[in-house]
Amino acid sequence: MPLTWPESSLHFARIAKTCGGCHPDAAAEYQQSVHGKALAEGRREAPTCTDCHPGHAVNIFRGESAQRISLEVCGRCHASESINTRFNMPADRVKTYFASYHGLASRFGKVRVAHCGSCHGYHLVLPQSDPRSDINPERIGTTCGKCHPGASAKFTAGKIHVDPIGSGRTSDTGTMVNRFVRRLYQVLIVVCIGLMAGHNGLIFLRKALARRRSLANPVLRMNGTQRCQHLLLLVSFAILVLSGFALRYPGSWLSSLMFDSEPVRRWVHRSAAIVLGGTALWHLWYVLFSLEGRRLLGDFVPRGADLKHLVWTLKGGHVRNGGSATTARFSYVEKIEYWAVIWGTTIMGVTGLMLWFKVEVTQLIPRWLVEVAGTIHYYEAVLATLAVVVWHLYHVIFDPDVYPMNWAWLDGYARERTGNGQETRKNSDGGKDSH
Repeated sequence: MPLTWPESSLHFARIAKTCGGCHPDAAAEYQQSVHGKALAEGRREAPTCTDCHPGHAVNIFRGESAQRISLEVCGRCHASESINTRFNMPADRVKTYFASYHGLASRFGKVRVAHCGSCHGYHLVLPQSDPRSDINPERIGTTCGKCHPGASAKFTAGKIHVDPIGSGRTSDTGTMVNRFVRRLYQVLIVVCIGLMAGHNGLIFLRKALARRRSLANPVLRMNGTQRCQHLLLLVSFAILVLSGFALRYPGSWLSSLMFDSEPVRRWVHRSAAIVLGGTALWHLWYVLFSLEGRRLLGDFVPRGADLKHLVWTLKGGHVRNGGSATTARFSYVEKIEYWAVIWGTTIMGVTGLMLWFKVEVTQLIPRWLVEVAGTIHYYEAVLATLAVVVWHLYHVIFDPDVYPMNWAWLDGYARERTGNGQETRKNSDGGKDSH
């Protein structure tokens, strides 16, 4: 007999009676609960036995984590916006549980921690006003005392689900004070840290500009075209990193920075990819068809002197003698960066297009190649991001010889190099002092 027929033993209105043939105590408790009474009134949204213990894969949840029970069992209904709205139930019960001490402990993997059923019961779920309810004011001390022996009335007066104060919602004194303190600290943190950051930022900027002005005979390292290309690369790369990892990890904090909509994040990512690809084509045209571009490309060609410079640096020559052993326009550091960008942009561009147009691409190649492209795209992104942080940012910001930063990306000029690579700085009397 189909389970949709009211006469069927598996019909939602009869399933508790069917299960009660073997589990009479559980069935009796369920029928007295808010869930059982709602089902008896014909509300199909109310959970039955098989909603919590699905089908043949019956799970009695012994030893299961609080997180799984709260999310997969209770949370399926109590985190549902449509169910909460229809039956006028609080919409934040699952969220506020996971923000509580018990919820945080469960998220860290602790099994022996209170979950929904620990306080509200399993089959005999009753409203707080019912004297038999485990959360009734007369019984809450016993309920909490199972895990917290000696729990006093003041201890049990605390809230697990701290409700926000909204229109039409009443709140107790403790919640109101807690909300006020939270808002006060939020404002205090923004104001105090903002003033500190502004104060130190102003000092830092003035000192950095003063140090910049003290450098003698600055050398032009990047012209206007190169700085523009670098800026486009910087902005598009940063957006690609943020949006890409937000797409890969939608539940992470990055996703909150890149909008809440997956389609919006996807098109932000693709738009940044178009900008990066266009910049790459512009740079290719620049190094092939302009005099300065060809000179730039020639200066980036690796040479034997670069290997000698690397060995000299690893032996500590830059510490003993100061500065750099090379007088070339670019050292091995910049050359590694440049060709890494060429390599990474090419790899990311090809694999990104394969993922973007996977339907069209699979007309020509096997689908597994697209899956491999996805793997390459992800790990190349990780490699590129870490390379920028570990290699590039050190040499343009954190290297003591250039700190607070290499200014070439802003005004195009870098410090002058003397014969042994030392920095040349103006004395207060207008002369030069080598460091």
